[in-house]
Amino acid sequence: MESIRGPANRVPRRHTLRRLAVVVVPLAVVEGLVYPLLLHDSALWWFSYIVYLALGVILPGTLVAQAFVQWRADWLTWVGIGWALGHVFEVLAIQLAKTVDAPRLFLIWIPIAYLVTWRKRQWSGEVTSLVHPARCAILLAILIVFASTTFVFLNLLELSPQPTYQSDVWFHINEAHEFRDHLDTSDPRIAGNPYAYHTLEYGPAVGANLAVQVPLANLITRYSGLSLVWLLILLLFNSGRSLRGPPAGFLAAALIVAPLDVFSLISAKLSFGSSIILTAVDVSTSTLVGFVALAALFLPLRWFFLGGRLRDVWVVALLAYMASGAKSAPGPLLLVAAMACVAVTLIRLRKPSCAR
Repeated sequence: MESIRGPANRVPRRHTLRRLAVVVVPLAVVEGLVYPLLLHDSALWWFSYIVYLALGVILPGTLVAQAFVQWRADWLTWVGIGWALGHVFEVLAIQLAKTVDAPRLFLIWIPIAYLVTWRKRQWSGEVTSLVHPARCAILLAILIVFASTTFVFLNLLELSPQPTYQSDVWFHINEAHEFRDHLDTSDPRIAGNPYAYHTLEYGPAVGANLAVQVPLANLITRYSGLSLVWLLILLLFNSGRSLRGPPAGFLAAALIVAPLDVFSLISAKLSFGSSIILTAVDVSTSTLVGFVALAALFLPLRWFFLGGRLRDVWVVALLAYMASGAKSAPGPLLLVAAMACVAVTLIRLRKPSCAR
């Protein structure tokens, strides 16, 4: 994973679509067949949300990244970075559309992204083949199945009349409505609490609600949080395997996914995951966004410190905006991650070459 010199040929869109389908179709099958039965939800809601997520967030975000960033990475990494950027573009578009009192106008960013990338003849990014694709698929499947199942069951318990421990699910549902319906940042009721650090958190829910009319309560408690869990796993997996291969990627993601509060299902006294990762992957979607931003920043920072172009820093800037839109808790972690990237890069640059 390193920056490249000189422009690359345009990546055929059919390749990007095919590879995106490899990631999205298994998730759609899980959503479309398993969760409607488990949660007694509308299968149409699940299908409409997965279509919007794939074609309205992940694909345009990935195409924009490939077209304008001069990096060399395999397609699974491009999908991860594009997914994260897609959510940032989504929220920015919602904010702009709300300033003219036409929230659904935010959807115009999607055809604009397709049009701009279609007209661009020389793409900056280079898509390489995936090393050990079968191994990557198996390890990712294990992580996603475990995290998805645990996330859904925790939400079912949290929404029960007597949840096993304190949840802020209903707080997030109400704040998502506030974010969708208001944008006056001078209003202290908005800028003081719901708007200050929950900006990015509600983008996936509000965007999908405006696009496909799935109720916000369902999006917050099930769809949006689940998709962010998938994205966090993918980003952590990509970061780890870029250093030491698929097993290291599996370990990096498992270290975050494993401390889920599964033991709290037995007794609230056994709940320890929240103290480790600040409820990042259980029920606090605002903290989850912060961890997604942290994971998404790792590879762009690494590429930049390895000799990337200054003009590609826009990716880091947008992802940092994503982090600022979450809680302040990830702030120190972002600083530590950035310093770690610098330290590792300096050590590698000064390391004697092993070439004969």
